[in-house]
Amino acid sequence: MKRRACVRGRGRGGRFFGRDLWGDRFTFLAFLGHSPCGRLYRPEGYPFGDLETVFGEVRIMGEQERSLESPNPDEGTSDHHEERPPIGPVGRITGILFSPTETFADIARHPTWAFILIVTILLSSASIFLLQFRVPNMEKRYEDILRQKIEEALEKQGAAKPPREALDRQIEMQKRIFRFLPLFPVAVIPLTALVLAGVFFVGLLVLQADTTFKKTFSVVSWSYGVTTSVGALLGLLVLFLRDPALIDPTNPEGWVATNLGAMLGLSPEKTHPALFALSTSLDIFTIWFLILAAIGFSAISRKLPRTKSAILVFALWGVWVVGKVVWYTFTGRT
Repeated sequence: MKRRACVRGRGRGGRFFGRDLWGDRFTFLAFLGHSPCGRLYRPEGYPFGDLETVFGEVRIMGEQERSLESPNPDEGTSDHHEERPPIGPVGRITGILFSPTETFADIARHPTWAFILIVTILLSSASIFLLQFRVPNMEKRYEDILRQKIEEALEKQGAAKPPREALDRQIEMQKRIFRFLPLFPVAVIPLTALVLAGVFFVGLLVLQADTTFKKTFSVVSWSYGVTTSVGALLGLLVLFLRDPALIDPTNPEGWVATNLGAMLGLSPEKTHPALFALSTSLDIFTIWFLILAAIGFSAISRKLPRTKSAILVFALWGVWVVGKVVWYTFTGRT
């Protein structure tokens, strides 16, 4: 007498399913017709001999197909396309430093900006405050250097020297501004990120990049924030190691030698304004920011290759540098 295996199940979309008697695996019964008895596929090594059922043919499903079609909630129902959890704020900072491509992909899925802007504000304010604390007689030195620069600029332009009272009022106003300099990052850093994001977003729209302003602002915030924060930390280190008497409080671009002008020792008083503007624009941290922004914009847009993103970013920066050179040249700003 033939040994039979009975497989019970219910219909679903023309298929029947049940648990076989050979092990803890699902089999699927495909309906073949109206024959009262159909011949079944017999897997090699199946212990029950020939099988018969009124339902038709039994076939053993593969692991991938079973995971997609299994009705058992405990077997094969895991979502293979489950979205990965977002990287934490600290993880994003280290990720931008060492693996920017993967980190910006995460930023594209979960755009944020508040944490990195707050960190950047705190570090920038701390570096400015330490500068004021480290330089001896800071206000007096600032006043003397500022007065000397104003007089030299007027003499260079051939203008008459203003009355002492007017010069004193101008210097006093500059000193009041300088006292509140550590608070400037609170407004300057978010505003800078917002303006940069707006400019870059317009450029992305021109290139028909498929993105949003929220994602653009997030990329700019993390790129600008990380590079500025590292620069602030470097500034703190330099202020501890460098002789404070050699620091010119009126020339922030020369506090840390990260740009070409500071590396070459160019002074604003003895250098042509256009050359000074161009040399100080070639900054290590600025170029690093541009590279990160190019990677980020490519990550947040499906239609923008990294090459086009880099061309856009550096082209806009080139326009800024040309404008800065022209401004310094015609205004004599040094």
